[in-house]
Amino acid sequence: MNNFIWKEKKNKNLKNFNRITIAYLSWKRHNVLEQTLKSHEDYGLFNLINNKTILFQEVSDLDIKIAEKYNLKYIGENKNIGILDALLKLIENCKTEYFIFSENDWLLIHPSETVEKMLTDCIDILSENEAEIIRLRSKRYPGLPYSSSSIWIKNDNANINIDNFPWKAESLSWVPHTVYKEGTFKTLDKNFKWHITTLEHNQWSNNIFIAKTSFLKDTLLPLINKTRHFTSLSDNPYSGLEDVLANPTKFKGTDSELDIIINNFKNTKIASGEGLFTHKDFV
Repeated sequence: MNNFIWKEKKNKNLKNFNRITIAYLSWKRHNVLEQTLKSHEDYGLFNLINNKTILFQEVSDLDIKIAEKYNLKYIGENKNIGILDALLKLIENCKTEYFIFSENDWLLIHPSETVEKMLTDCIDILSENEAEIIRLRSKRYPGLPYSSSSIWIKNDNANINIDNFPWKAESLSWVPHTVYKEGTFKTLDKNFKWHITTLEHNQWSNNIFIAKTSFLKDTLLPLINKTRHFTSLSDNPYSGLEDVLANPTKFKGTDSELDIIINNFKNTKIASGEGLFTHKDFV
């Protein structure tokens, strides 16, 4: 597919989409990666977003062939550096205003018209400072695993303390937002309906998202760099990112500058809507 054809089309949104980089993280599972990239190509995502980068853990010749096939810039690591360091490299490498993070198993399941409208909403929400992060996992077809739903069911719904439930934005897949007390969510109507809360009400997730690159560089990276020494990242390089970001308040009191970063991070606004991608880690 020749991406340059789209540059000639009279689509006023294409210039806005050039403000987005989509960054992939992959490790060995070539069939799953091909499945993901093909869905992104077939449903028109690559016609909108020209800035595409992938970081390969334990890079191989086959990895490079796949990157070239889909016109992706690539970063090759000879070993598995873990999701935390990989995300840092991808963020630091980003030169655009907005950043989509996708591991290699997020299948695009909506047609190009929906993709264009939803990404237009995302740019509007981020540029209007309504949110710093927007979740892109499908609300109706999230895929498995969906552990927050399991935790809700395991606690028999009524027995759970919903005020302290740490995945309120995710729970909108199976409960109405009115379950939560007034003020937990702000609702926006654009091409789609969006619900906005803060990370205080929804823990960090590595699920596919779009965010302001400035937020990631100015808040997320300093938080990671100042707290990573308190975690056992060497024991589990995959979960290291969530170890740091799921509950950063546990690090409060160790450093005054860090306390400010943690407070800023906790108040980060996160938007959740219908979503575009389902988790599929098999072929």
